[in-house]
Amino acid sequence: MRHVNADRLVRDLNALATDVDKLVEASADNANEAVADARERIESLESARLCAIEEAKSIAQSTDDYLRDNVWTAVGLAGAVGFLMGTMVGHRSARSRRGRE
Repeated sequence: MRHVNADRLVRDLNALATDVDKLVEASADNANEAVADARERIESLESARLCAIEEAKSIAQSTDDYLRDNVWTAVGLAGAVGFLMGTMVGHRSARSRRGRE
């Protein structure tokens, strides 16, 4: 009777080991697919990053060229913006002083 139970236990353990092996193989296949998908997404993001860097460099170069070609326009525009901001700050400051009096 003991011998029969031992044989059955060995068979069950062998079946369990086989099932575990199959499960590990299936998990490995899924993990490999997930890793491949992640790698593709990373490569896509890297490509997008490089394109964005090139675009930013191009825009910076265009801006630099424009400012070098139109120095006085840039100086006038900066002066106008500074004047407008100074006027707004001065006007706000004068209003706040009048409110305290």
